[in-house]
Amino acid sequence: MNYLAKRTKIEEVSPYLEAGEYMMDNQEARVAFQPTEKNHPIVAGMYDSNTIDRAQPIIIKDDSPKKFPGRILWFCSNGDIKIFSDKQVLILCSAKEHYQQKFQHYKTFSPFFQMPKLLSHDVEKYILTEELIEFRSKREQDDTLILSTIYRDYRNYFTNKQATVVFRSINELLTTSTNASHKPDFEDLLNRIDSRFLEMEFPFLPLHGDLWTDNLLLAKSDDQVWYIDWDTAGEYFFLFDFFKFMWNELDVHDNRSYYEHYLNGIFDDQFTGLFAIFNLEFQPAHKQDYLLLFFLNFMLDEGAVPYEVKLMELADFQCKILDYYGAAK
Repeated sequence: MNYLAKRTKIEEVSPYLEAGEYMMDNQEARVAFQPTEKNHPIVAGMYDSNTIDRAQPIIIKDDSPKKFPGRILWFCSNGDIKIFSDKQVLILCSAKEHYQQKFQHYKTFSPFFQMPKLLSHDVEKYILTEELIEFRSKREQDDTLILSTIYRDYRNYFTNKQATVVFRSINELLTTSTNASHKPDFEDLLNRIDSRFLEMEFPFLPLHGDLWTDNLLLAKSDDQVWYIDWDTAGEYFFLFDFFKFMWNELDVHDNRSYYEHYLNGIFDDQFTGLFAIFNLEFQPAHKQDYLLLFFLNFMLDEGAVPYEVKLMELADFQCKILDYYGAAK
């Protein structure tokens, strides 16, 4: 959806927005907001203050009954729209499938991961409301809390799911995934990995699919960690979320610390414990192979991420991981 289409869409959903001016600063903007909300954690960092003053505001008139007191609107990558009030989040699903998936994801993951509660729904209009988590900006000293919470929650989740996981190999995915037809695109990854690991079977189970600090909220009141944005949840290689976390932080935030801690063995004990849940042995000498298994799973997955986007990430992965760290073929 381009900039003009977004502006039009904002006007279409005006019954869910408080009257007033709303700003979008450029053609890539994913958020629209009243100027009074520019320092809100959702908005902060999402706009250029040098351009916001020159942007033409969108005027939402007070000429119809308001169905929701929203002041911030977020365009999701899957076409859904989230609108934020002081206490709730309204989700306007762009398809029935998205609406149904949100219910399924909540049922699957909420017993193990702290997620905003689903409060109400409209099955005919594909609309949901969930509780708003008041959160604060993250600081460098929050790393220990975030990492320890992730490890605790996933260890508990794996332990509870160990009897129902499915064991698969990357070679099996290469025979079943329609994305395997693009094999020449990721042939270099296949050539870099120890062939034994392509044949080895690992646990696959439902996971978040896009874990990183932007999808983890630290509550203002008690610093508890909340998991949000489960739109790419699906069945993945059991280490997928850990590597997606490292990769997203490196690729988007230019934060190499998590990946380099992994390479330097700082997480070896934690990975050893996770492998043991499934009666597997973590082999520290093959850290690069595990990472490549993750990225191959990403390329072969047929879920929510378009293949064109995967190709762009593959180019970044080649440059920022394989070339930068000199991974040998």
